Amino acid sequence: MAIPFAGGNDVVWAWDESAGGWLREVGGAPHADEDAEQPYRAANVIIMYAEMRETDMRDAAGSVVLDIRLDGSGEAVVLRDGRRYDLRWAASDEAPPRFEDAEGEPFPLAVGTTWI
Repeated sequence: MAIPFAGGNDVVWAWDESAGGWLREVGGAPHADEDAEQPYRAANVIIMYAEMRETDMRDAAGSVVLDIRLDGSGEAVVLRDGRRYDLRWAASDEAPPRFEDAEGEPFPLAVGTTWI
């Protein structure tokens, strides 16, 4: 699954059966942990669509800092077990995001690393 980011930092998560997980690429190259010399791998990859707005702040590179609202609800995509699932998420100030299918049933994540 391709996820476009600003500045040419496009990310792709590709299922690798032999690795037993989703492997991450950035800018067309494998993204690896330099210390462990291992590619980043996740059992679950979650893409949450959320409201965002520009703030008056800037980061060290001078880019506008965004405020991303993670209270409320929205659409989500979960990559798990080599498949894509289109879901909904809901969260509040008191509770972390929950993921549900179209029938409102909780969606279970696979055991292992989750990348949001």
